[in-house]
Amino acid sequence: LLVGDKEKLFIISGNGDVIEPEHDVAAIGSGGSFALSAARALAENPNMEARDIVEKAMGIAADICIYTNRNLILDEIK
Repeated sequence: LLVGDKEKLFIISGNGDVIEPEHDVAAIGSGGSFALSAARALAENPNMEARDIVEKAMGIAADICIYTNRNLILDEIK
């Protein structure tokens, strides 16, 4: 489970451990490592909005991983 607000991001493991990501991005699920790789690369581009980075990263993960699809539900904290 990923949880966060505008300032912090955490991963909650299946055992209930709260983990702070090493970088300012995190990913979970079967394609998580692919999404994390793409997100970290895209997050370094300051010209992209956060939502655009998420959509692009998930698109790249879907290209790489057969278990990741393009059906997304994104919730934004304003």
